[in-house]
Amino acid sequence: MNTAIIGAGLSGLCAGYELSKKGIDVAIFESKNIEGLASSYHVNDYHIEKYYHHIFRSDETILKLIDELGLNNKLEWLKGTTGYYINEKIYPLNTPREILHYPHLSLFDKVKLALLVLRSKRKNIEDLDNITAKDLILNSAGKFVYNNFVFV
Repeated sequence: MNTAIIGAGLSGLCAGYELSKKGIDVAIFESKNIEGLASSYHVNDYHIEKYYHHIFRSDETILKLIDELGLNNKLEWLKGTTGYYINEKIYPLNTPREILHYPHLSLFDKVKLALLVLRSKRKNIEDLDNITAKDLILNSAGKFVYNNFVFV
């Protein structure tokens, strides 16, 4: 059997890999320009991802795949940093102190954001299956936090 997969993102590549392990011939097609979650843009000499890509040490499924592919020696564990670039200024947002000094949210909105983060850590992950991230944030922290912090 021959199978065509449209999209060479992580899902398409993993689907192709799993099918090929079962002896199925697979062809994976991607548009000329890589779009979707793997896309990037250029700033001076840098390629900057449009979307945030990371894995955690607790991401067992992807770590198992990396091991199966023999790519463990290519994996680098780096300390990430986060910041927002607004009006030609970078605001680091890695610590509670930096978030507290972030000028684009009121103290009240920062408290709502902090409570959302704390509640999210305690929530059973299955409870999140029936709500989008957007709705969770809007319901917990409000429209202003969503529009000016989460979805900048």
